[in-house]
Amino acid sequence: MRLRLSMVTVAVVLLAAGVVFWRRPAPGPNPYVLQVPATYLSVGQQFQPRLVSLAADAGAATDSVTLTLWSSAGKRLATAQVALASAASVDADPMALPHTGSFLLRAQASHEAHAAVQTITLHAVPEAAVDLGGVLPVTALGLAPGVMNYLRQHGFVLTHADLSHPMPPASRLLLVGQPAGSHLAAQYGWLWQQVASGAKALLLQPPLPAAVPYWPLAPPLVAPSPGACGDDAFAPPLTNGLATGDGLRALLHPPLKFDFSHDTTIALYHWNGYQIIPRGRGYPSCHALVSYRLGDGWVSQSTLPLLQHFQDVRARIYLMNLIMASGHRKHAAPASPGLAWVMRQRMEKLAGTPPPAFDTIYYRAPPTAVESAPVLVPEVNDANPNSCSTAPAASRPGASYTLDLGGAPEAVHKLTIAARGLPAFRLEASADGRTWKPLAAPATATSVTVPLPSGRWRLFRLTTTAPSAPWKLCQFSAR
Repeated sequence: MRLRLSMVTVAVVLLAAGVVFWRRPAPGPNPYVLQVPATYLSVGQQFQPRLVSLAADAGAATDSVTLTLWSSAGKRLATAQVALASAASVDADPMALPHTGSFLLRAQASHEAHAAVQTITLHAVPEAAVDLGGVLPVTALGLAPGVMNYLRQHGFVLTHADLSHPMPPASRLLLVGQPAGSHLAAQYGWLWQQVASGAKALLLQPPLPAAVPYWPLAPPLVAPSPGACGDDAFAPPLTNGLATGDGLRALLHPPLKFDFSHDTTIALYHWNGYQIIPRGRGYPSCHALVSYRLGDGWVSQSTLPLLQHFQDVRARIYLMNLIMASGHRKHAAPASPGLAWVMRQRMEKLAGTPPPAFDTIYYRAPPTAVESAPVLVPEVNDANPNSCSTAPAASRPGASYTLDLGGAPEAVHKLTIAARGLPAFRLEASADGRTWKPLAAPATATSVTVPLPSGRWRLFRLTTTAPSAPWKLCQFSAR
């Protein structure tokens, strides 16, 4: 199959967040759900409530929805009026929680009775200390500006990677987001050279499929089984300043994990350098954080959705704890000059190849009270022509797949969609992710080509508009 699936790039990091709860859509001719980016916010942090219409017919009536923010004592703190067109989503004006404690956000449409009001409970906690980072020097590669600015505001001394020079001796910690662009071989070549010389690299996201050849260790990504995952990741010092429990675990439960169940070619370690003991022919347990040696340095890979849930204050505090812990000395373990040699040879070979295309496809669950972060969908198995990617179980309308061509908008002429059991859906195209143009959606998508209007596009979105049994997406491409 020709579907290339991955997590959305981290260029826009202030994404959705939090523990996901389903609210029954408000009744009426234009049913909708109320969303917030996170339920745990820091005091004074601005957020924009979002109203999402679930009406399949764009010609239905427009609703007037009143949003009200209340304190736990019943004091009205803010009010906003929103006009919600059918089959659309609208972001309200920014709001903020003025002090610590719990708050209620309520939405009521003009046609609703009082009993149908939607309510979301929000929590405000103190912002992390501005000196939390302890003036720790960190070099960033492929990290979004918003994340870098936030870390600088909390005591981390972040500098951009300078590919023309080695890292300064005082800065031996590398924070890696999602390198991309036309100089990928140079970026990764520089990264692994610094690690081989003794630096520590913390990789915050799994690689895009096109970037897998540039990684020393990129096993398949699979959905973890229900239950505990990454138990070693939910203990001090990573959880310092956080209330541990089901809420934090649910927030940071990885949507996917690296599958090491049949791989013992490289010794794996916990984040602190203690070795993970293999069982049988691999490492079958679910580890959200793994480390390994490359030359004289360390590589730590994470599948925790920290950047995807960056709006949630708990994810931000955890990320800062993880950076601090990664900068500490790890338990002694043998160096790996062999892996450093392999990567040096591989980077020299890749330097002469054209840069890969970075089309990415990500999945969002149907609208909920807390906007869900993009979920990485494993790549289909090209060796099996019958393999497709199964949408996470959800019979509600509103689930979506978004195709991101990356970079600047470009002239494309057709969409190709192949699916099994796909319910009724709508298609949209956008050049910037803010303004979406409806496209003609075919009645079925078993295998169909959709011509595109003239223009330059970067994003394409397929959204289900009817309940369904589990369905599969086999191809979603634009050319």
